[in-house]
Amino acid sequence: MQTLSQDLRCAVRMLLKKPGFTVVAVLTLALGIGANTAIFSVVNSILLKSLPFPDPGRLVLVWENRVQDPDDWNIVSAPNFLDWQKQNDVFDSMAMFDSAGSRYNLSGDSEPERVSGVRVSWSFFDVLGIRPRMGRSFLPEEETQGKHQVVILSDSIWQSRYGADPSIIGKTIKIDGAGHTVIGVMGPEFEFQFWRGQ
Repeated sequence: MQTLSQDLRCAVRMLLKKPGFTVVAVLTLALGIGANTAIFSVVNSILLKSLPFPDPGRLVLVWENRVQDPDDWNIVSAPNFLDWQKQNDVFDSMAMFDSAGSRYNLSGDSEPERVSGVRVSWSFFDVLGIRPRMGRSFLPEEETQGKHQVVILSDSIWQSRYGADPSIIGKTIKIDGAGHTVIGVMGPEFEFQFWRGQ
């Protein structure tokens, strides 16, 4: 124990004798620790942290590659997906989503706003094992394009644009100029992001 305290005293004296070296050493340590923390935060959120859904270990992402461009993955067409669903004897359920997401014009009640959104198949929320906090999820018959124009809002859009108004369910809003009926609002804990490893 004595040698440790002697070594510490000696180290402090040496650092005080050379303040330039001390500043460089402290800055180097601070930058190293800061960079390490930032990298770990990214790795933890993308690779280590489990998905924010019930039973995430049972979720599987399936895609196909084009022969012409093997690096262009996750380009499953709707007819192929429907074939996969019919021939499926492995998964409890399957759902499809637009991995790229998109930007849409939201209007109809106040100033138009550009928002992010994802097109999904009717079973998307069932596969993830989550339910909207208000309203309901999609129905199979609503998957027919042009037949039913329905939308489920994120909690952030519901809060910021509609003032957390519970009567939004059943109202019509415009997305890219077309009327859509709001059938549900997701909870604040729901956040769906998809990384393609870019």
